Amino acid sequence: MRILPYELPPLPYVWEVMKLGGVAVGPALVAAGLIFPLLLRDAITAGARRVGVLLAWNGLGGWLGAELCQSRLAPAFGLWTTVTVLAAGYGALFVVVALRQTRSSNRSRMSAVTTALVLTLAASAWFTRELPQTTVNRGERLAAVTVGREGVVATLECGPGDWQMLFNNSYTLGGTKAQFNQERQAHLPLLLHGRARAVACLGVATGGTVGGVALHPEIERIEAIELSPLVLKYAREFFGSYHRQVFADPRVRFFEEDARSIIAARPGAYDVVVGDLFLPWRTGEGRLFVLEHYQNVRRSLKPGGLFCQWLPLFQLTRPQFETIARTFREVFPDAFLVRADFYTEMPILGLVGGRELARVDWPQVAAACARLRADGSITDPLARHVEGVAMMIVGPLPAPPPGPLNTLANAWLEWDAGKNILEMRTPWFIGVPCGEYVREVHRAGQTILPPELRAAHDVGQFFLTLEIAAKLQLPALADLQSQTHDRMPGSLLRDKGADWRQWPMRLKPAGTHIVP
Repeated sequence: MRILPYELPPLPYVWEVMKLGGVAVGPALVAAGLIFPLLLRDAITAGARRVGVLLAWNGLGGWLGAELCQSRLAPAFGLWTTVTVLAAGYGALFVVVALRQTRSSNRSRMSAVTTALVLTLAASAWFTRELPQTTVNRGERLAAVTVGREGVVATLECGPGDWQMLFNNSYTLGGTKAQFNQERQAHLPLLLHGRARAVACLGVATGGTVGGVALHPEIERIEAIELSPLVLKYAREFFGSYHRQVFADPRVRFFEEDARSIIAARPGAYDVVVGDLFLPWRTGEGRLFVLEHYQNVRRSLKPGGLFCQWLPLFQLTRPQFETIARTFREVFPDAFLVRADFYTEMPILGLVGGRELARVDWPQVAAACARLRADGSITDPLARHVEGVAMMIVGPLPAPPPGPLNTLANAWLEWDAGKNILEMRTPWFIGVPCGEYVREVHRAGQTILPPELRAAHDVGQFFLTLEIAAKLQLPALADLQSQTHDRMPGSLLRDKGADWRQWPMRLKPAGTHIVP
């Protein structure tokens, strides 16, 4: 059940897939695949009508079989017992045909064969129901697993207070330990807008970002869109305390739909649209980074509305990031960059469009932060103060080098990501290369923020530098740590309602100093 390593070169990877498939399903597929050709050979001698009827049944079976497997059999029986059920279907057909062709004197022998077949299939069904459908590591507990049209979705308890949702045994859709980082992905665009009332969240997963939107008391309408009904089901059942029971919030409406369709059908509907972290190498997700979708998002915004598309740089190469940025700037030429954290290994950057950085109403942002402090629901120090928001600003999105736009017509991103994920010839856009890029964008934005917030803006870059120094164990680390108290904005230091455990970096502030 373990995923094959992506780092394998293409040919060895394909060989591993073929080898595993040949052992697991090859013989069964060959045997089942012979049935139709053999029937067709007999039908040819019976005339054209018989061939036509056989082809019609084959076409109907191909369609109906695929639909029933995805929507009925796999959800009801799981991955492995479904194979046994299909075998039972073939076995039943064999018995029916054999009984029709068997003489009465041989019926007793046929009954014995039938009994053996039934017992074999029953035993197979009994044993296959216990076979694993997802990887559960030592110390983890499988809380639930369901197979649906979208694949296998599982919920795991990985430790005290550590719950994760696993998709197709290969990617974690989020977990409770990332709660405050995911909520911050809602806080920042909402605070930058200042007076949002209607919000769309493109992607739900475990519900952390939607829960972050719901923490803002002035929000009147939230539309959360998730393609997978199983993901919504598990988010409701297992992550309630994590997303703050957002499924019971009357302001929130959930859609089991493609986010592109919902956005395209709602012009002028939202003050803020938040795009979740999408993986370009997974089938179809690259279409949420295409020009046509960005154009639809722009039309869905009210006057003065903002769109924030978060990007997992730990799943993007630099050329892929630049293609997304190039496509985004085509629709939002006023775009600027924000950061969701100070991490170097798993950095998240947001593309914000709809308003120039120079036109952000900072007194309005400060008022929105004050409302959050008064409400008391949000303890993230970066969201409770305008200086904290300024720390997360990077700067205007620079023009990327010449290259393609990502469109539905070329699917450039999905093709490139799919090729690169094998062997990883181009590394992810993380670490020092990402830090250097962010530093240059930060420098360009230094003079755009109001003078009273420029020091806080610089502190954001200071914490990224500190994180890189800690990661690489640079000699300057101790000196940088000693500067933390003097550099931290006073409003954050004096905030008794701040929870410093939510600080988004490896080193956490504790009072007036930094600790691992």
